[in-house]
Amino acid sequence: MSLSECQMITRLKIYGADHLNLNYFLLSSSVAVIIEKMASFASCSDNFDDWCTQWNITTSVIQLCNNLGASVPSDLAELDAQRIEKFIQENQLLEIEATRFRRGYQAVIEAMVGVSFILCCFFLLIISIVSHSL
Repeated sequence: MSLSECQMITRLKIYGADHLNLNYFLLSSSVAVIIEKMASFASCSDNFDDWCTQWNITTSVIQLCNNLGASVPSDLAELDAQRIEKFIQENQLLEIEATRFRRGYQAVIEAMVGVSFILCCFFLLIISIVSHSL
């Protein structure tokens, strides 16, 4: 929780805010944090050019990924690790290039898992607030 959120909660308590107002504030600030996190996860996988630059992967891999049906790096999350290894072998990526590709792929997977985790936490927060206000 940021300092400004702590200050706002203190002010709400001082001015006699009830439980629902406090929960509404916490929910709305949590929504803002979730939206910000999801935007940061999404931005790491916008296009293959940026992804290749970020992971120091040669851009020749872009066409190979397009041949798989992937138009953006996040599409690679549809493939499991075994399929990625097969892709590396079939296209004879050099060892360093293959290692960089695996790291880039792993970052895409972690970003997708991160979004799922954040959404689960958000829904648990909503359930908690609703159950306490009933």
